[in-house]
Amino acid sequence: MNKKDKEFKCTLVVDSVPIKVEVSDRFDAEYNKPRIFFFPKNENVVENFDKRFNSPQDTWKKMGKAVLKQLKYPGVDVLFSQYAGCSCGCSPGLIVDLHEHRCIFVDYNL
Repeated sequence: MNKKDKEFKCTLVVDSVPIKVEVSDRFDAEYNKPRIFFFPKNENVVENFDKRFNSPQDTWKKMGKAVLKQLKYPGVDVLFSQYAGCSCGCSPGLIVDLHEHRCIFVDYNL
C-alpha cells in the first residue's frame, strides 16, 4: 500500500442519520481527478443493479463531502457522474474537484 493510502472506519451523520462507513482511499493513476464510489453492505444483486442506474445522488454527495472532510479536504466540490468509473455507465460515483490520482471506496450500512 502506498504511504498516502488510507483506510479507516467511522460514523458519518447525513441528514441526522448516523451511517457507519469503511473508507479505502488509494492511489489510482487512471483518473486525473479523484473518484468516490459507494457500496451498500448487504445489498442483493437486484438492488446492486438498480443502484447502478437509479443512484441516490443527493445522499452520495452528502456522504462524499463528509468523507472528504474526514480526509482533510473540507469544502471541496463533488460532481455526480453516471460514468465516473466506466464509459458504459455501470459505475456511477462522484468526481472530486482536486488534481490528484485517487480512488475512494465507501462501504456503508443501509
